[in-house]
Amino acid sequence: MATRRRVMRAIKVYEFGGPEVLKLETDVSLPIPRENQLFNNSFILQVLIRVYACGINPVDIYIRVGTYPQSQSLPYIPGVDVAGIVQKVGDNVDTFKVGMAACQVARVHGMTVLGTAGSEEGMHREEMDEIAAAILAGIGAGWLKPVVGHEYPLEEVAKAHKDIMQNSGQTRLGTRKEKVLIKVHACGVNPVDTYIRSGIYTRKPALPYTPGLDVSGVVVGVGENVASFKKGDRVFTHDTVSGGYADYTVASVDSVFHLSDKLNFKQGAAIGIPYFTAYHALFQKGSAKAGETVLVHGASGGNVAAHHNIDMIVEMLANVNLANDLKLLSNRGRVMIVGCRGTIEINPRETMAKETSIRGVALFSASQEEIRECAAAALAGIEAGWLKPVIGREYPLEKVAEAHKDIIHNQGALGKIVLLV
Repeated sequence: MATRRRVMRAIKVYEFGGPEVLKLETDVSLPIPRENQLFNNSFILQVLIRVYACGINPVDIYIRVGTYPQSQSLPYIPGVDVAGIVQKVGDNVDTFKVGMAACQVARVHGMTVLGTAGSEEGMHREEMDEIAAAILAGIGAGWLKPVVGHEYPLEEVAKAHKDIMQNSGQTRLGTRKEKVLIKVHACGVNPVDTYIRSGIYTRKPALPYTPGLDVSGVVVGVGENVASFKKGDRVFTHDTVSGGYADYTVASVDSVFHLSDKLNFKQGAAIGIPYFTAYHALFQKGSAKAGETVLVHGASGGNVAAHHNIDMIVEMLANVNLANDLKLLSNRGRVMIVGCRGTIEINPRETMAKETSIRGVALFSASQEEIRECAAAALAGIEAGWLKPVIGREYPLEKVAEAHKDIIHNQGALGKIVLLV
């Protein structure tokens, strides 16, 4: 006689995105406690709990949208904080018995421990035991009494997710308000990525962080106030909230632009930082005019001595070239510093006779109005056909370290370096 399949209700997620990806199913197979499951070189004993209540945490939202540092394989069942009755225990479990009331901070089947007051991945078992002992002692003494707020049936989990993000004020990640969730197909690698990574850039992210600014891909979710993008749109960015070296990224709607069908995803990942920075340097900060001579000085470190009376130099390696750049300028010429990897000594007298100037350029400092102007110029160039990014070396995400070495050490490379996701 065949054993009858035991099923349960559960919320399942088949794709990362907004609250709409939370699907209620009524015929999910009942999980079975796994014996001696190995995790982090330790054996974990498991119990099966009949859930009576499950806490909703902001981390549940981060996992659902695909922006949490510890990736979750699809499909999965959300929820980490549950309370209920033990229904089954593994052969080697002696601390719990069937029928006991229990609460847990880790799923019977699924991910590692996730906490609400910080990230608890990687904690030693002894540390978890110490935390649990303190909590249980507080409950026993009567001073720890959790206050329950809103209550939702399982069918309204999407509303619970929306409410917890709104009530907690946590809007940086997720797809609410002015954010867009993107399935990344390609991500550009820029010199600035290496400066940020090494800690020498003025803009230092909090650690740990995910690098990557220029991504191209497909929209899989949008915030509640986003009207300019919809699921399925091809897009590119010049900045991200959660980092572009990933399968999915969250970006502010002001940093996202429609990708023309004339370009592929690799070309889309080569637009943001390079083209926007060029326009920002030449026209918005450099005030370039028709008929002027411009030298775009790459990071190779060599000057063309025959070039003189140059109206504008876009300098990518100021710590090597700046002193000589000043000798090449025409009257009222200017050097636009886009890249610099160290210090240099110059003679300010070189700027006086010709009234030349040195101007720093950083796209991060551009106003939203300037960014929109950069985007409009780039999009017009794409439609007109003269803006066609050239792609150089391509790397899988697993070889990102090689890509970073390549962009710094390989001089004279032709084309944009991209990561393929």
